Amino acid sequence: MPIQEIKEIAEELQLRGDEKKNFIIEQIDKLRKLQAEKEQREEKEEREAKFRAENEEREAKLRVEKEEREAKLRAEKEEREAKLRAEKEEREAKLQAEKEEREAKVQAEERLKMEELRTQAEERLKMEELMRTQLELAKIQAQAKNEATDYDRVKEVLQKRYNLTEDGYRQRFRTYSPEEGENPSMFIVRLKRYLERWMKLAEAPQTYEALRDLFVKEQFLDSSPADLST
Repeated sequence: MPIQEIKEIAEELQLRGDEKKNFIIEQIDKLRKLQAEKEQREEKEEREAKFRAENEEREAKLRVEKEEREAKLRAEKEEREAKLRAEKEEREAKLQAEKEEREAKVQAEERLKMEELRTQAEERLKMEELMRTQLELAKIQAQAKNEATDYDRVKEVLQKRYNLTEDGYRQRFRTYSPEEGENPSMFIVRLKRYLERWMKLAEAPQTYEALRDLFVKEQFLDSSPADLST
């Protein structure tokens, strides 16, 4: 409140002399006190506002630092986990490769063993076949000493023994299948050789008509009763 207004109030109250003076001084003191309290409040509010701002700034800074630390920790954790996964996958891949290598080695050894057994069996069969052939030849030779040399008889026995007859080549031509490692061209050549040997032993000319008659004869013998075909 301005001093002039205080004086006007004193006039309205009809104050005179010292009473008026004291009233004015008292009101001025009150005004000054109120002003001081106001300034103190404003100063306090300013300090509090500043403190709040600083406190909020500190808290914001702490939050940022905390988030950065947490982000760093997460990144480090993810990096460790990724590294562990990679190491685990590498170990599993290595174990799988070692397992497959062992299995392949075992399979190779088993194949080799089976191949050796098959070879041994084939060798035994060849030896048995050779022994039987030698026995047959020995019998033939024994007969030859008494009956003189009979080449056609020896040839006939050997052909029958190894199925090298007309019927033997016919069966080969009809029933044989490609051998292991034999390509189509090789198999066709073998079939042609069987057919040629069949026709030769059947004493059939190398003509279409002879081949036709040979096939008709074969079909007749296969489809007719045994008594009729003989």
